Amino acid sequence: MLLPHSGADVAPCSQQEEDVMSRAGVGIVVEKLLTDQNLRIRLALDPLETVAELLLQGLDLTGDEIDLFCRTDPRMWFLGEMAKGEPERHELRRSAFA
Repeated sequence: MLLPHSGADVAPCSQQEEDVMSRAGVGIVVEKLLTDQNLRIRLALDPLETVAELLLQGLDLTGDEIDLFCRTDPRMWFLGEMAKGEPERHELRRSAFA
């Protein structure tokens, strides 16, 4: 069954264009996680909700990328703080993940 034409022609994206958009989305999420402490904490406490918020902001992620961010050990995003020698803040966060 054919649907009536709406008058709007949309050119399909190639797989390469989708990959580029997705990589850009992953890069933006990683940058945000590395620079935004509140986002890191929200991701650690509720990964699915936090990733959903990022998608609502217009970030483009594939299902596999969404799954990756949701399943990543949240402590990974706090390694920079540990390396900078902020043990007291790290200890507080560690107790929140235990």
